[in-house]
Amino acid sequence: MLNDSARLAGKPRTWSWPVEDWRLLRTQIDHVLVSRDFQVNSAHFVSLPRSDHRGLVVELELHAESR
Repeated sequence: MLNDSARLAGKPRTWSWPVEDWRLLRTQIDHVLVSRDFQVNSAHFVSLPRSDHRGLVVELELHAESR
């Protein structure tokens, strides 16, 4: 089973598309999915030049027993 890393990091559902914040309809369509083998240390959305999506940067740690 895979889980949404941003949710595991305690982030609320955050829109990632479209980048224009004036639009009425926005949604989070960008995700990093992880298995139980990983711990999510942090997750945050960033602006990307010349893109209609916001990037998702996630810091992961592989559990020692999974190595």
